[in-house]
Amino acid sequence: MLEAVPAAMAALGELLSSYEVRRAERQRPTQGAGVYHAVVPEGVTTLEAEYFRGRRDLRSVALPASLTRIGDRAFEGFHSLALGELPASLTSIGFRAFYGCSSLALRELPASLTSIGDGAFDGCSSLALGELPASLTSIGAYTFRECSSLALRELPASLTSIGFGAFYGCSSLALSELPASLTSIDVYAFDGCSSLALRELPASLTSIGDGAFAGCSSLALGELPASLTSIGYRAFYGCSSLALRELPASLTSIGDCAFDGCSSLALRELPASLTSIGDSAFRGCSSLALRVLLSSFLRRRAWRPLSLLLCVCIDDSVDLLSIALSLAASIALVLASLAAAAAPSAISCVVALSVSVALTAAITQRLRLCRSHCSYHTEAAGMKTPCT
Repeated sequence: MLEAVPAAMAALGELLSSYEVRRAERQRPTQGAGVYHAVVPEGVTTLEAEYFRGRRDLRSVALPASLTRIGDRAFEGFHSLALGELPASLTSIGFRAFYGCSSLALRELPASLTSIGDGAFDGCSSLALGELPASLTSIGAYTFRECSSLALRELPASLTSIGFGAFYGCSSLALSELPASLTSIDVYAFDGCSSLALRELPASLTSIGDGAFAGCSSLALGELPASLTSIGYRAFYGCSSLALRELPASLTSIGDCAFDGCSSLALRELPASLTSIGDSAFRGCSSLALRVLLSSFLRRRAWRPLSLLLCVCIDDSVDLLSIALSLAASIALVLASLAAAAAPSAISCVVALSVSVALTAAITQRLRLCRSHCSYHTEAAGMKTPCT
């Protein structure tokens, strides 16, 4: 009988704590109409969403030193919430815990924090963290999406993965390097981070996800990791400062629109290991010499027909006739040389000239079809280009 007393007392304590929190919800300060303040009593370890349900006018809350976890959606949509700091004892922040808290202007997170849920700070446009806790090993999907004031100087050295859209739209994020321990960068992880100025990527990376660095106009990588095998759809779309001169020898695939709009890209050749190149992969790369790519492929007996290969780079700024003439002239010259060696005569020259004219017409037509192919779904989707 006596053994049950401590358990009963503990249950009573939890009940009283819950009551105090719920009572705190209804408290209004005397400082002005519409201002709402709450006090979570000491002893509470987990703050769940229902504690403040329906109180969207919450301006401030005093959190206890005993708090170790902020639960899923605890402060979701509290647009006026302006916490100064979080308890030093905090270890976990749940799914969408502070989603849409546009007035939340925290400058640091507790050093004890080990877990941040997906979308935890999504839409917190005033969040101005300078660093993340060293104990973090992963950043989940949409964790800091649209946190336009986020100006992290570095990421934790222990970090191994960055989730889907984790820093999407963080226009003030100006990281110069990523942790060496990082093994994956998920889809749209840094999409729209226009201030991102990375000098290099971790050597351990094997793939770059779709849209991972799209719109990162300040990105000026000198090279890509030697271990890289694939570059996804729109991976470097619009990275106008990207001036790579070579791609990793291990690379096997380049996705649609991967380097679209990379006007500073100056590749000399493509890797021999490459087995696929997506539509419009190099469109708008005005510093890229088409002839270099063509010769690079032709030397290796390209696996794709020449007509499809040309679709990789062609857009409306390309003079189709000049390309066609150059290609036809090169082929005709080879044929003329072979014909002259076999049977030197005026007939050989006429034949070569006829072949050249026919080739010019055929290649020009094929290029026009390629141009249409490269924008195959723009009208149906109502989009300007297939990469936007």
